[in-house]
Amino acid sequence: MLSDKDKGLSNKEKVEFLMKEKEITRQEIYMYVKANLTMMFSYITILGAFLGFYYGKIDICPLYKNYILLIAEQLGYCILVLNLNLHSSIGSLAGYIRSIEERINFYAGEDISQWETKIVYEYYRKIKNLSGAQISTFFITFLLGASFLFYAIIIQILFGGYIYILLHSFEFIFLLILAKLSLSDRNKSYEFTKMNQDNE
Repeated sequence: MLSDKDKGLSNKEKVEFLMKEKEITRQEIYMYVKANLTMMFSYITILGAFLGFYYGKIDICPLYKNYILLIAEQLGYCILVLNLNLHSSIGSLAGYIRSIEERINFYAGEDISQWETKIVYEYYRKIKNLSGAQISTFFITFLLGASFLFYAIIIQILFGGYIYILLHSFEFIFLLILAKLSLSDRNKSYEFTKMNQDNE
């Protein structure tokens, strides 16, 4: 009869299993990154079409032109929300990968997996060590936010009224909350996974 020890996985098998789990999770992150890039290029294309209608020589009622800007502004807001949601998902998965790497290194008896635990968490977290990918990601998100703010001001000038002040105030506050949550999702995911592992 097999003992409890014999029934379990060996450390080598655990490392192999966790390596596969890590690879699957990284593939999911790549999927989110690809989706984000596709979404950004689509937004730029649609925004160009809207601005073409607005500034083009097509004879459109001025009120309709203003509504075109309003649609473009709200589209930019939706894209910004989706962008932050994708970053939140990526951060959660990255936190999970960090917990996986710690288990891999524990079962292997040495630091054989270091991307999230060492390189990202300890090295790239410092401003002076930011990678080009991180800088470009922040820059794109900043441009989206600046674009939304610019069009929100234009819409407020064109339409006026308290309803747009309330709408933009609510949207801005929601974006701040979402941005704060997305920045903390990496650590929350790691801490939650770590806590569950410790309780096993």
